[in-house]
Amino acid sequence: MWAAYCDELEHGKDTQQPFYCATPEEAKGSHRVFKAALESNRAGQTIPINWRD
Repeated sequence: MWAAYCDELEHGKDTQQPFYCATPEEAKGSHRVFKAALESNRAGQTIPINWRD
């Protein structure tokens, strides 16, 4: 992961790898999904995800 990060810092989007590092927005979205999954398991019901924040 560090190598991919350093490669992207050095070369921008012209990296030597086929994938890019996650953006802060993607990390935030992933966090919301996992948080809702944990709450859903704890509550035993579906938890809506607020995507507008």
